[in-house]
Amino acid sequence: MNPDSPRYVRSLDSLRAVAALLVVLEHTPLTMKTWEWAAQIQMRFAPGYLGVDLFFVLSGFLITRILMSDREAGVPLRWFWARRALRIFPAFYLLTAIVAVVRWGPEIPWVATYLSNFYFYRLEVPFSPLSHTWSLAVEEHFYLLWPLLVYLLPRRLAIAVTGLVMVPVSMAVAYWVARYGLLESMSMGQAFTPIRMFSLALGGLLAFGEPVYQRLMADRALVRFWSTVSLAIISLAAINWGYLWYVESLLDADKRTFIAINRMVGMGGVSLGLVTLTIMADRIPKVRWLDPPFVVLRYVGRISYGLYLYHLPVFFFMDVDGRARSGALTGWDMALAVALSFAAAIASYHLVERPIMGFGKRFRRAIPIRSQTPTR
Repeated sequence: MNPDSPRYVRSLDSLRAVAALLVVLEHTPLTMKTWEWAAQIQMRFAPGYLGVDLFFVLSGFLITRILMSDREAGVPLRWFWARRALRIFPAFYLLTAIVAVVRWGPEIPWVATYLSNFYFYRLEVPFSPLSHTWSLAVEEHFYLLWPLLVYLLPRRLAIAVTGLVMVPVSMAVAYWVARYGLLESMSMGQAFTPIRMFSLALGGLLAFGEPVYQRLMADRALVRFWSTVSLAIISLAAINWGYLWYVESLLDADKRTFIAINRMVGMGGVSLGLVTLTIMADRIPKVRWLDPPFVVLRYVGRISYGLYLYHLPVFFFMDVDGRARSGALTGWDMALAVALSFAAAIASYHLVERPIMGFGKRFRRAIPIRSQTPTR
């Protein structure tokens, strides 16, 4: 897919950057006295959860459109998996190996086999520099299973299975897990693959509907209409999100149920609305709110996989949490930690990820293309 093609949505790179920065913000300790107000906002807003949900919806959308394009072109499914492996594994296993050498822990085998979401979210498991890999495990499960649905089922049946089976089942599993405590903790429920398939499936549905709204977007009036609808979705989901946070603070009996609904509906709706709005806005040059001059933001989107991977180990080994609790962490210390995270991400992208991605061209169509793929 040529970058100048109508299907190449440049603004999604910037939205991916926003998602990564939200996760970094979530892991930034704002406990210093001068930042107490920011810490309260961080606690209530939960930026990391929204960031991860944005990643999931984006991945669902981008992966589904790639799979549909590959299927139409007759590209073997194994080539898709080969490209994914070349994109994800090198940086992931490099980081895992570094952490294993510096600080071996019982989590390493779980991380290495992409099962960390079943390990880290147990109550007794201590914090680790690889704790954040739970979301990468969920995405890897998606990469393994979702292509089978897209490739093996007729398009309409795949849409029906996604919208009428996967989405409702994910919500039902979330409800039952939360209501009856079927897993060890609510955190485990939030990392449970069937539950998180909700946001990934929303992104998939958006991709399935792309041929329809591509035709509709030829009409500027319709673009403005659907942009308004997207804003309404974001607003309603955000109101629901905030309301459930408030109710959660008042109720104890159904607290876990409200958390589950909040995560599913609130953040999923906001994420879907943001992705949809970005696609719509990208069609109107004057309204490309995430396009140039936001070149830096788009670059952060391209290195977002490395930023997500490396920021938490940097924070962990610099002991930013411990120093924040003791009052020893300064703003300069935190700035250094963030700068080192960006440096690691930039080095990873240019020295590891990008060179190896070149091999992925062997597993594309005979005509060279540049596809917009998720960086995580």
